[in-house]
Amino acid sequence: MPHNHRLAGLDPRPRPAYQEQLDGLPRMAHQPLVPAGQLEELKVLLPHLEGLSFPIESAGQFVDQLGGPGATIKIHDVDMAPIRMIKFMPAYYFPVVSMENLIEKMAELVRVNRPAVDLPKELGRLRDQLPDID
Repeated sequence: MPHNHRLAGLDPRPRPAYQEQLDGLPRMAHQPLVPAGQLEELKVLLPHLEGLSFPIESAGQFVDQLGGPGATIKIHDVDMAPIRMIKFMPAYYFPVVSMENLIEKMAELVRVNRPAVDLPKELGRLRDQLPDID
């Protein structure tokens, strides 16, 4: 059964590209309420999360389900230790009761840990790197 794209980031407009993203997620009972941009960022992790069993009661149990403290997973051809990612999950994020709940919590972590962008400063920096056109 396809996910309801009308909940896409609480945007009522139908969006076929977002529906495709949702259809690529592991099978879930409910659609996670995650905007398209954050879902796009998380999709590299999702193949590594498909075998999880829920609820996940603690960070330690999460680490164990991902292969233990010494495990690594490949993300964009880079070996990454799941324990390094999980350490950013506050204790109150547990238990994680479902895949939907995990995706929503990971999206929140992406949001709160992303540095704010000073757009005028960044545009100025980019302008300084461009060659003068006479």
